[in-house]
Order: sequence, then structure tokens, then C-alpha cells
Amino acid sequence: MNQIQVLYPVREALRVLLFLLLLVPVMGTGGCSKEDVPGTTFDIRDRYLQALIPLVDQLLTTQITNPDDPDYGALISPSTNPQPNPRHSRAAEAVYPFAVAYKHTQDEKYRTAAVLLGNWLVSIQQDDGTWGESWPDHDGWNGTTADQLISLAGALDLIKKDLKPAERQAWETAITKAADFCVDRFPGTSNINYTPTAAVGLVLAHRVVENPRTLWLEKAESLIAHVASRVNEDNLITGEGKGVDLGYNIAQTIGFIAWYGILQNSPETVDFAASVLKTHMYFMYPNGAMDNSWGTRSFKWMLESGSKTAPGVHFTFGLLVDKDPTILRGAGLALDWLENHSLDAENRVVYGPHAYLHENSNPPSNYPTFARAQSIATAVEYAPEATQIAPIPAEQTNWVKYFPTTQTAVLRTERVMATLSSYANNLRYPLETAVRGGSATVVWFDGYGPNGFLQLSSPTQYRRIEKKHMPEGIDPLPLTPRIETTTR
Repeated sequence: MNQIQVLYPVREALRVLLFLLLLVPVMGTGGCSKEDVPGTTFDIRDRYLQALIPLVDQLLTTQITNPDDPDYGALISPSTNPQPNPRHSRAAEAVYPFAVAYKHTQDEKYRTAAVLLGNWLVSIQQDDGTWGESWPDHDGWNGTTADQLISLAGALDLIKKDLKPAERQAWETAITKAADFCVDRFPGTSNINYTPTAAVGLVLAHRVVENPRTLWLEKAESLIAHVASRVNEDNLITGEGKGVDLGYNIAQTIGFIAWYGILQNSPETVDFAASVLKTHMYFMYPNGAMDNSWGTRSFKWMLESGSKTAPGVHFTFGLLVDKDPTILRGAGLALDWLENHSLDAENRVVYGPHAYLHENSNPPSNYPTFARAQSIATAVEYAPEATQIAPIPAEQTNWVKYFPTTQTAVLRTERVMATLSSYANNLRYPLETAVRGGSATVVWFDGYGPNGFLQLSSPTQYRRIEKKHMPEGIDPLPLTPRIETTTR
């Protein structure tokens, strides 16, 4: 993918690929007229709840229920690679999905699980109000404190009447400390996804503690304004690494912008999130998978969502289904991909459709399972009603969409969809881990195999850039075709 001398610019590569695939003439950068999607409309909120229950039931099987265990209430990851069955602090984000499941089913097991898990999360908080991602001391990288803040505050809002007075006070103290940390920490120099995440955490904290700080809401507003300033000329959000990462944008950043707008009754913010989502939706394929093959953090790319550790696309679509009928269709397709291609026999979210074939990633970490559960639980709670449904761009044919700021294009014909990219604005991560120059990073062919993917990009070297999130393994064989010319 990267070992090349002279490459076609992406526009030239597009012309060649169009010719090689015997495609029909390009019809501009839009698409054909919309037509009705086969099938009937559905209540997306009911479907989200149906998707949530198997995930929380799986997570329940991993909870420590022995009161004598020092990690009483924690969730044990089934994975032993790269760490032996860790009890990640972030796994406590499942406290919110447990609480949502209890609200909608009234099954006591979910309430009990939420209380135990929340108590454990409070007990392992660092003195500075943070939760670190390193295990077993729960120190180290602490930016994801914003994520735990959201889950703890969201759960408290749902089950506070079920907590003992001392438990409730402990939860509120932990939320206050975490919120104060977020005020001081963000936006900072972190990847952009932390910025709207912290904003939502601060709003939720302000709603649930007895004596909230006005500063939390002021800070949250400034964080959302900061994200809005990072949208480029192509309506893509920049700031993951040194550029654009579609995976994190659509699986985290846009969703939190939308959630903030809903919480703060800010229609213009929700509309802004919908506008950005519609641009990013060009990279949703007909099978419901998300293409992040070219993004700055593509080394963490998962077809289902964009990242192993991001919440996932489900709440992003779910919170915006009433803004455009194509978004409702996208919400359903994303759930289709999750249910048909991303779950193993035990309802654990895997790293990809073939991950279970590899010993080093089977069983998977519990990260993607609790992250998707959190995302889907948010959609269960906050998705608006929507009835109008229309095809996503990938379900329309004979178009090309080019994004000059990322030197990336998507094309769709009657039977083929493909992404080409020569994006090189990725100065934070190693050259070998991301696409460079003229590659057909994804090729999908209607009717091919179980999911249509004929070709997907791969790194030239496997680098464990985030070692705690990437299993140990051997370097893969690069399988990415590319369009190339050389000079001698």
C-alpha cells in the first residue's frame, strides 16, 4: 500500500478504475433521484431496545458477584490478549446500558448490576477525579474519564431512587470530581472526539448532582463551539491525529454533538450534527458497514463502527433519525451489520467479520461490546420518532463523490461501490499504518460473498500503536491492490 515510487493522483486513479470496472458514465457528484426503499417503516426505538438486551445480557455474565472479591461489581474481559482478563475501568460504562435496560424491562437483575458496577467505578476513581485506562491500577491515560462521567451521570439519573443515601452521595462526589477534571482538561491537545464527549458529560453532571456548577454548562458550550470550528470545506470534521478520521467522527464526535443539542434544547446544534452526518454517510456501504479505510486512525478501523473503543455509530444515527429519511435508513442498516456480521455466538462484538478465525483475537475484548451497548442505550433513551425512510447514497447508483480536502473519492455504479484515496495528512501515526496514494481502499461488489466486500485495505506493517487496545500478533500480508506507475 505504501511501497511505491510515483502514484496517480486520485482523480486519475478514478478514471482508470472506472474504465477497468466497465462502469457506466459518471453522473456528477450527486446521485439518481430517490426512490422508496423496499419494506415498511418501523419504530427504530423498539429495534434499538431489541439490540441492547443481548449485549447487556452478555455483559452480565462477566460481572463479579462475589462480595469478597476486591473487584466486586466489575466486569471481567474474556480476552487474554494483550492482557489476561483485565477489569477495565472503562467497562464500567456498562452501568448506563444496565440502567436503561432496567428502565425498559423492569428486570431487577439489570438494576442490581448497575448499582454494583457503579459502586465499583466510584471506588477506583483517582484522587484527581479521573479514571485511567491502564490496568490493574486504573491510572495512565485518563482522557476517557469523560466517557465514564457520561455513563455514571446517565445511570444516576435513572436509578437514583434505588441507591442508598451513602451510595448516592458517593456517586455525586465522583461525578463532581470528574466534571471538574473535564473543565480543566479539554479541549487540550487530545483528538477531537474527546471535546463533544466532555461537553455531554458536563451537561449530564449538571443535571444530576445536588449542587452543580454553572461553569460546567459554560465550558460545555465552549467545547461544542470548538468542534464546530474544526469542520473543513468538505463538511468533514478534522482533529483526529492531524486530519480527518471518518470512523471516530461518525462513531463518536457527531453523535455527541447531537446529544448535546438535544439535552440543551438547541435545534441549531442538532441540525449542524445532521448536516455533518449526511456528508459522512457517503462512506456507508450498501450492507450497512462504515468505511474508515482512509482515515487518520484507520489502524483501529472496524467495519461495524469505525473503532474498537468508540461508542459506535448507532447513537449518532438514532438521535438524528427525524432530520432526514436517509438517516433513518442508515440507522437500520447499521443495526443490520451489527447483528449479522459483528456478533459471535455469545453476542460479543468482535473486531471484524473474520476476527473469530484468528486465535489472537478470539475471544475478543469486552471493549466493543460495552461501547456498543452504551451507544445503543443512548438511542433507546433519546431517539426521536421518525417514519419517513429513503435510500442512503450507497443505495442509489451511478455517481461519484470527491472530497478534495482528503484526496478521497467514493463511486457507485449498478453493481460496484469503491473508495479511492491518496490522503496523506496523517502526521501523528506511522506511515505503514494508513493509506497513501491512489489505492482502491475498499471495493464492494453486489452479490459477492456474505457481505459484498471484494477487497479491503490493509496495513503494510502491523503496529500496536495503542498497545492496550490492539492484540499481539504477527505482521499480516498486505493485500491492497493499487494503481501505480514507476519511473526508471
